[in-house]
Amino acid sequence: LDRDGVLALTSDQLKDAGVTWEQMGGLLNGPWTAKAWEALIPNMGYMALLRNLRNFEAAGISKTYVKKVNEILEDPERVRKSRQMPYRFYSAYKNVQSEKFMAALAEALDYSCENIPEFDGRTLVLVDKSGSMDRTLSRGSNFGTGYSPHYWEVGALFGVAMWKKAEDCDLAIFGDYSKVIKIPKGTSVLNGIKLLTPNNGVGHGTNIWGSVKDQFNGHDRVV
Repeated sequence: LDRDGVLALTSDQLKDAGVTWEQMGGLLNGPWTAKAWEALIPNMGYMALLRNLRNFEAAGISKTYVKKVNEILEDPERVRKSRQMPYRFYSAYKNVQSEKFMAALAEALDYSCENIPEFDGRTLVLVDKSGSMDRTLSRGSNFGTGYSPHYWEVGALFGVAMWKKAEDCDLAIFGDYSKVIKIPKGTSVLNGIKLLTPNNGVGHGTNIWGSVKDQFNGHDRVV
């Protein structure tokens, strides 16, 4: 088939032919179009959708297909079955350029954290915001979504997720000094990470023991 012939195929025909999105690029022999993506989206797996959101934006897929993608992304059961780690959703959120998929990704991020144990009693969580944590992960560690998170972002993600799952949790950031971060009840993981973004005057050192000593107050565990 030439390019026009490929684009004339329906989703069902592409599925019957076993054509994946990776193979489609070779068949098109040219730039991706919204029509090409829309023919493939119904047959794409969860991870494939997650890693191609930026491509969907660039091609300008229709509102109908944006809605289809979002329905899949924010479906709790599909999130669980996908077995994607939470930072995949976070890096996908940071990689998209518009608001089309942001709300669905925020929902999916929360669902992806549901397997974190629910800690009873009192928990102290400290997130490292020292200077070394401001580096990004290696270029190959963008989790297939195009964005490489900073070390502190990954720490903040799991810190906030643990805060949400703990019965009674104090969440703090630390460098040379430490500071408790107050997060309103019901805050999503994504919005919680945003509250940890500023350095907030804790300095750039890594004073772990001093920070634990300053913040510990009879907690049952320290993370």
